[in-house]
Amino acid sequence: QAGLPAPDRFFDVEDGRQVNVKGATGALSSTEAVRAYIPLVAPGGYFVFQDNGAQATQTEWATLLQTIVDLLPDDRCLIGVLPVAVAPMTAATISDVAAKANIMVAKFNQHPCHEYVRWNQKVNADPTLVYDGQHPTQAGIDYLTAEITAQTS
Repeated sequence: QAGLPAPDRFFDVEDGRQVNVKGATGALSSTEAVRAYIPLVAPGGYFVFQDNGAQATQTEWATLLQTIVDLLPDDRCLIGVLPVAVAPMTAATISDVAAKANIMVAKFNQHPCHEYVRWNQKVNADPTLVYDGQHPTQAGIDYLTAEITAQTS
């Protein structure tokens, strides 16, 4: 979060938020945040989405991602931060999140302007970028901030 502020940026990185689960402050689920924030994206702007789909089925995940594609006007760009899970997460969780990354690509490729932060590939190559199999260390935060800034500048 610290590396993202700029006069023309709005971001919400509430901890614990999931597809159908409100975050740590109880404000919004990912589904609610998408519906609230996409209308705020200016023409020529970017909507960056990061979530790992935890606590949601693959069908619920696909539905949310399709909603993003459907709601974001064609003159705005969609950037997906590809989700990842590595050890010590369970094999089932790692497999589920990998499938959810593939679903993100399939859905977001439907939007005329789409890019990706390949967080999944970066973490698989260097698992020290996460401290618990999914949440970024300071080095991971630095990577994500640099990638998001590069793609939205």
